[in-house]
Amino acid sequence: MIINKETLKKMNFSDFQVLNSQIDKEKKTIDFSLSGAAINHDNNRLDLGEGHLVLHDYDSIFITSYNAEDKTEKELSEVDYEELQEICEIDVLSDEVIIKGYAKLTFNWIEFRIQGGVVQGDFLDHK
Repeated sequence: MIINKETLKKMNFSDFQVLNSQIDKEKKTIDFSLSGAAINHDNNRLDLGEGHLVLHDYDSIFITSYNAEDKTEKELSEVDYEELQEICEIDVLSDEVIIKGYAKLTFNWIEFRIQGGVVQGDFLDHK
């Protein structure tokens, strides 16, 4: 199954793990490899298999780590960021996609604000 920005609005990733993520700063690409995804179709949930959520040709990316324990926030770079354990929320705006979730190692809340670009995904059909 191939997805785009409109389909992304109907998708849910919170029951699935982020297997890994890669940011290619020069190619302006961020790739989340996921254990699965779900899509809401005609008021029914359809679980999909493993796949990739990719945002490419973006204009800019801002990554922020929020530490609830000491109430601090820290801007992270495209080369030194915390990988997500899972994607808990996605906000799809006209020219921005915001991906939010908990970090694998620190459990900090992480936000990836990706401005511009193209959203693509490819997931295996039904589990």
